[in-house]
Amino acid sequence: MMYRFSEHDYGISGVGFTDDCRFVVSVGIKNDGNIYVLEAATGDIVGHLK
Repeated sequence: MMYRFSEHDYGISGVGFTDDCRFVVSVGIKNDGNIYVLEAATGDIVGHLK
C-alpha cells in the first residue's frame, strides 16, 4: 500500500510503524512541529500532536 501524505508544511523528517504494523507515525521537519498517526490500512489520520 502507498499513500501520499501532505499534512506536513515543510516535509517529513521521519516515518515509522508501530510494532504490530497497524499504524504509521510521521514527524515533520523544521518549523512544522507536527506528529501524525495514521491507520496503515486506510491512511486515515487517527492522531495528531503539535
